[in-house]
Amino acid sequence: MFIQRIVTTINKYNMLKSGERIVIAVSGGADSVALLYVLLGMRLKWGFKLHLAHLNHMFRGEEAAQDAEFVRQLAQKHELPYSIEKFDVPAYKRRHKLSPQDAARRIRYQFLDKAATETGAAKIALGHTADDQAETMLMRILQGTGAEGLAGIPPQRGKYIRPLIETSRKQIEEFLKEGGIPFRQDASNLSPKYLRNKLRLQLLPQLEREYNPNLRNSLNQLAQIVRAEDEWQAGHIAQLLPQIVDSSSQAVSIRLEAFKKQPLAIKRRLLRWGINQLKGDLKGIGFPHIEQLLKLINSEQGYKELHLPGQIMAQKSYRRLTLTRQTETGAALSYDYSLNVPGISALPAINMEIEARIMEQSALSGYPAGNEAVLDFDKLKTPLSIRNRRAGDRFFPQGAVGAKKLKSFFIDHKTPLDQRDRIPLLVSADEIVWVCGYRISERYKISSDTKQVLWLKLRAAGQT
Repeated sequence: MFIQRIVTTINKYNMLKSGERIVIAVSGGADSVALLYVLLGMRLKWGFKLHLAHLNHMFRGEEAAQDAEFVRQLAQKHELPYSIEKFDVPAYKRRHKLSPQDAARRIRYQFLDKAATETGAAKIALGHTADDQAETMLMRILQGTGAEGLAGIPPQRGKYIRPLIETSRKQIEEFLKEGGIPFRQDASNLSPKYLRNKLRLQLLPQLEREYNPNLRNSLNQLAQIVRAEDEWQAGHIAQLLPQIVDSSSQAVSIRLEAFKKQPLAIKRRLLRWGINQLKGDLKGIGFPHIEQLLKLINSEQGYKELHLPGQIMAQKSYRRLTLTRQTETGAALSYDYSLNVPGISALPAINMEIEARIMEQSALSGYPAGNEAVLDFDKLKTPLSIRNRRAGDRFFPQGAVGAKKLKSFFIDHKTPLDQRDRIPLLVSADEIVWVCGYRISERYKISSDTKQVLWLKLRAAGQT
C-alpha cells in the first residue's frame, strides 16, 4: 500500500521511465532511507539502476561522520554504488556571507549535479515529503510571497524528482517501523532556533489542534492548485515575451506601450521575469520592489532610474523600461572591431554580428530594412571598423542638412540612454558612415553613378 502510493505519485507526474539510472540523495534520515527502500522495491520491475549520494556538510562533527558511515554501510548492504564526500560548508558560508541553510543547499545541489554527471544518471531523487511541502507553504506565507512562492516545492524540476511529495512523514515512519528499517536521527531537526523547525515543532501542531486538524492537507492542496495556475501563467508569459520584451544576457528592455496593455498580474510577472533573467534568481526582490517599478513606469517623467537589490538598475526612458545588472567595476562598455569585407564580423561585446557583401547596384532588390544598409563602396576608405560611440562623435545623417552630434541624433530618435553605448557604428577613416539600425551618412549613399555597392546586415549572433 505504501509503495503503491509512491508509484501513483511517480506516474502522476511522469517522474521516471523504465531502465533509468537514478542518483538517490540519502542523508540517512527517515525520509531518504524510505525513498531508497521504495526504489529498491521497484528496481526489479522497472529496471532502475541506483546510485547513492551523501554529502557531509561538516556542521555536526562526529555525528555527521557517523551519518556518512551509516549510508556507506547501507549502500554496501544492498550492493549499490555510492558517492560520499564532505565539504566545509561553514567556511563557505562565512566566505560568501550566506545563511547555513542557503550555503548547505548550494553545495548540496552542486554535489548532486556532479554525481549525476559522473554516473550518467537521468534523474536525482530527493526525499521531500508532504510535511515538507506544508512547512514550506506556511513559512512562505509568513515571510510574504506571491503565486510562484505559493506553488510550493515542485514534484519535479528538470532532473530532480520528489517521489515522496504526496506522502506524510507519519506514513513514512510507520513504513520504516513495520519493516524494521533503521535510520539516523538528526538532532539539529529538534532545535527551535531554525524557523522551519519552529514551524514543525510548535506552530503547525498548534494550528492543527486549535484551528484545522487537516491543515497539512489543506496547504498541500493549495500548493497543487496554485502550481497549476502558475504553470499556465508562465506559459502565457512565454508567448507574450516576443511582443513585449527584447532581452540579452546584459539587458532586458520592455516596450512600454505593449506592456501597459497587460493586466496587472501579467505586468508584475513580466517584471519578475526580467529581473530573474539578469540575476538568476529573485532573492531580495519583494512585492515593494515590483510596485516601485510599476510606479516608475507610470511616472510622467521622460527619464528616471531606480536601483534594486542585486545590482539591478531600472531605467525608464521614452517608450522603454530597461533593466540592467551593474558590474562591480562600473566600467563603461567599449568595443572596436575590424569589419570583414566581404564576410561576417562578430561583435561579441553586444552578442551581434554584421554580414558584408560587395555587389553591383543592378543586383539590389527592394529598399533595405532597418537592420540593413547599402553604401557606395568606392567612396569608402578601407579598412572599415565597427565601434561604439565616443565623446564628440558627429555624422551627416542621410536626408539632413550638414553634420549632427551623435548625442543629439540619439535624443531625436528617443534612444534609451543605457542602450546608446551598445549601438554599433560603421566607421571609415574615423568618419561615421552608418549608425547601425538607424541611418547611413548622406556622404556615402548610393547614386546613379554608383558602380559597386556595399550591402550590410546587422543581426543577432548566430542568426542567418
